[in-house]
Amino acid sequence: MSELIAVAAQQVPDWRTLSVAIPGGDAEVLSVTLDTGNGGQPQRRTTVEVDIATGEVSAVKPFSSLSTGRQWRVLLRFLHTGEALGVVGQTIAGLASLASVIMVWTGLALAYRRLLRSLTKRKSKRVAGAS
Repeated sequence: MSELIAVAAQQVPDWRTLSVAIPGGDAEVLSVTLDTGNGGQPQRRTTVEVDIATGEVSAVKPFSSLSTGRQWRVLLRFLHTGEALGVVGQTIAGLASLASVIMVWTGLALAYRRLLRSLTKRKSKRVAGAS
């Protein structure tokens, strides 16, 4: 198995992270994903498939070889968390999360005030009706 991983690693010499999909018992290829980025940049990933029987590379699939729809889907996942744009993206995502927390807090505070106001009006109508 390590020989097959070494063959795949030679396809992208400047890789920083290597991920191996453990094949099932009847699998014919070993799929190795090599990442040259920081882990949050899918456009810097390449998947290499190595034939288990022969030990030869059967396919090299860089990000650009994916369909446009697949590229967008993968990119959107990392844009959503801010990882794709680095520190700037993570800062924007953090500020959006903070804004969401503030909006929830103010919404709950308004709902609580309205509930208290409606309960107070009911109580005052009962007292006024009893007189």
